Amino acid sequence: MRICTTLRAGLLATGLTALGLTSACESDREPVARISITDVQVRRSATVAGTALPAGLRDSMMAIVPGCAGKGIPHLAMVEVLAVRRDRNDGVLRQQGVTLVAEVSFISRVSDDRSAPYRVSVSTAGTGLAGAPAGNPDSVLPNLFAAAVCRDVFGVELDLGR
Repeated sequence: MRICTTLRAGLLATGLTALGLTSACESDREPVARISITDVQVRRSATVAGTALPAGLRDSMMAIVPGCAGKGIPHLAMVEVLAVRRDRNDGVLRQQGVTLVAEVSFISRVSDDRSAPYRVSVSTAGTGLAGAPAGNPDSVLPNLFAAAVCRDVFGVELDLGR
């Protein structure tokens, strides 16, 4: 793990991003630094129905993630949706929500280098946010996902009004 940290520090000192590190360093991941998000593309895996994709996912990513990513080398954020499923809890509260699982990779606009993917998973069940789980949980899922990318990838915690 120390080798990964030292390698990252050396890359950052030279002005390069640490995004192209091999998967051997994934267990020692630190927040991504020195990149800016200039665009977001969303695609789905073959197992996800097109109608299952939450509306507004790209818009939420574009509105929220560039602010927590900061300034630096321009990158495209590539979101591959792996699963979208309805959650049910038949307990006392009978909560229902939606879970989104996706991988987010970053592609340098300068060198075309691609990061190893970051797996991000969020659920609207039990969030206490307006529209989830009562009402329409799909309406808050894109914002929850973008906030989770900020937290899990960039180390920035956002308050979405909980």
